[in-house]
Parts: sequence; C-alpha cells; structure tokens
Amino acid sequence: MTNLTKLQAQVLTFPRSTNGKIQFTNAFRKEVCDLVRSGEFKQAHLARALNISAMNIYTWMRNTRTEDYDTKGIAVSRMRPSDPVAAIQSKLDKLEAERAKMTTAIQLLKELGL
Repeated sequence: MTNLTKLQAQVLTFPRSTNGKIQFTNAFRKEVCDLVRSGEFKQAHLARALNISAMNIYTWMRNTRTEDYDTKGIAVSRMRPSDPVAAIQSKLDKLEAERAKMTTAIQLLKELGL
C-alpha cells in the first residue's frame, strides 16, 4: 500500500464535527507535510488526491515547523479525540443531558397542570 493510498483510507475514518468538517489528527497532518517536504508529492497533487484544501496543507506545513508540534491522537480542530468511540460517547453524553432537561420540563408542566 502506497503512502497516498494509506492517507486516502485514513481520511475516510476521521470523525466529522457538527458542521461537517473533518477532524484530522496531528499525526495525519504531519504525515501529509512530510510527503510534501520529501518531494514525493506536490502540495496541489496531495490536496486533490485527498479531497482537502491546498490551503489546509499550507497551514499545516507552517504549523509543523514548530519544535513542539504534538503528534498524539488529538485533532487540532476543537481539540477533540480522533477516537470514534470517544466521539460516539460524547454524543451520547450530550443526548442524556438533553433528555434530563426534557424530563424536568415535562415534570414542571405536569405540576402546573398544563
């Protein structure tokens, strides 16, 4: 499996935020930048192949120049874990909180006789 094929497969596994943006991991971003820096692929070619903005890659390349760039499994955007289980658990927690609010609202309406 080539590096590009591996990256294309990874893009499909990343969770999306509520507005639909893909939550890339720092490790993925660094790998894309390393491919561009190695000269193996041009920035525009990678952007088209991965269906991401060339401006994203430009920004990632600028950010990865810093010495302390973290490549752990954390997505930089909104600092959410890239773990799909954690993403689903987060959604479940939000739904349970919403359910608790609705249950309280129903109780209040019943007490008021509405």
